[in-house]
Amino acid sequence: MLELVIAAALAVAPPPAASEAASAQIWSVAGERVRLRSEPISFPAVAGVVRLRETREFSEAGSGLDNGLQYESADRQVFATVYVFYPGLADAGLSAFMTDRAIHEQSATVERNGTTVIPLGGRAEGAILATYSRYRVGLASRAAFMKAGRWAVVLRVSGPHERAADVAAAMDALLAGARFEGDAALRAASPFLFANCNAAPTRRARLQRRDAADDAGDIQAFAVIDGAVPLPSAHEGTDGDTTSPRVGRRWCAPTGLHVGESTYPVLRRDPADDSDGLAVGRTVLLVPITDAGTTLEMVERPDGSGYRLLYHEIGRTTLLGSYDGPLADSQIADIVTGADENGTRVRGLVQLRPGNSVEIELPADEPSPRGAASR
Repeated sequence: MLELVIAAALAVAPPPAASEAASAQIWSVAGERVRLRSEPISFPAVAGVVRLRETREFSEAGSGLDNGLQYESADRQVFATVYVFYPGLADAGLSAFMTDRAIHEQSATVERNGTTVIPLGGRAEGAILATYSRYRVGLASRAAFMKAGRWAVVLRVSGPHERAADVAAAMDALLAGARFEGDAALRAASPFLFANCNAAPTRRARLQRRDAADDAGDIQAFAVIDGAVPLPSAHEGTDGDTTSPRVGRRWCAPTGLHVGESTYPVLRRDPADDSDGLAVGRTVLLVPITDAGTTLEMVERPDGSGYRLLYHEIGRTTLLGSYDGPLADSQIADIVTGADENGTRVRGLVQLRPGNSVEIELPADEPSPRGAASR
């Protein structure tokens, strides 16, 4: 049942540290650089006043799907963390939105001073950079968000307000020293844009009956196609001639869905967003559960014949029900709590592995989805 998964995903207790042996299988430290063994992604071991203290694997033990680096200054006043994880739906804008939400939930005093898109890795829009003050009352903090291949990358640096210059310099050094190469090259990063609109449906959607062939076609398409990356169009070869990704940039202002003691943001596509996402359809609904990539996504079929519900986690995407329209809030609540048994029945499963490899299971024996702790 999803309610048990989501309860685990929202746990705020820090995850246990990985053993030295397990961590060494994930990260390689040589000289002044630390590299992810499975991908050409690497970072400097020293960034301004902070130095690498330990390598980590935060969850999915031994898989190399949820990894981290922790840095600190010699006086233990300035701290930095690098997260490199592999969710079913990796999107820099989504990561930025959920991390900002988590930061505000963790600190009533925090103020966001600005969010900008900065050049990085040869891209004009290589990363999203957010700056905060009064985090947990006395801290300056910065966060940066990238998409490298199908990896999500998040950098966090924090320290006392009087050390704000050191916090900024450490972030600048981490960004300048980061390397994303080969299949892990940076994708364009841009924040979500929110409008004062209302795209909530006026009726409850009906669950459609789909045969095994339909499910097989859907799961194969979602396994292969990265929902946050533009695809070459049928006229491939012309500069800028691409099909927009299914996850757009423009959303109605998020609303809050209250389920028990938890509140989840509900993002509905701005009706004025005319991007098409022709390859597998376009995303009309996102319900992020944690800032570690656990997300419900609803995708409109490209032929307009229905809407598919997906559940993304680190390392996998689960194919759920197909509906004749977008879910109403009450239906989302039923999915989250598991009250809608037909809607939460697993129709297929994509297991993701570093190196863009996937394993598809059809039909699946309704495995229990697993959550990941919030960052």
